[in-house]
Amino acid sequence: WSIGDKSSAISGLELWLQDNVTDNRVLMLLAQFYLAENRTPEARRTYQSLDALVPDNAVVLNNLAWLMKDTDVKKGIFYAEKALKKEPDSPFIQDTLAMLLLENGEAERALKYSEQASKAMPDFLDIQMNYSKVLIANKKNNEAKKLLTILLNRESSIDNRKIIRKELRNL
Repeated sequence: WSIGDKSSAISGLELWLQDNVTDNRVLMLLAQFYLAENRTPEARRTYQSLDALVPDNAVVLNNLAWLMKDTDVKKGIFYAEKALKKEPDSPFIQDTLAMLLLENGEAERALKYSEQASKAMPDFLDIQMNYSKVLIANKKNNEAKKLLTILLNRESSIDNRKIIRKELRNL
């Protein structure tokens, strides 16, 4: 993986798991590799296997919740809420739950979790961008504009600045 041969790294882990289906460490690594390669169905199946082997693991539940966003939002919300019970102060889980709730048309409920995540991680761009989406969905455009302007002024990445400008133009 580290030298760029991602396909072989994944194949090697998959081969190992044929005879070692309960190797949690390898399953976790494989799930992360699948995520990195945008292989969502494989990542989802791997996290489901992990959830069966190590139930109530907040990281597994949160990642599984996020991976349900496009297939079964309600189940994703279930997993995210379960993860949040395990790690109630995790901004990553709060953010996941907020985005799933938003996807499910529950913008007002999403606001609570997104705001908590945003306050906990003020320098984490993805969480801040998600918060701006939740603000917009809750008709808080002035707050979203203020947040996006702050993000634009402090962001050094040209690509991220383009994304932020696009969101500002959409307001």
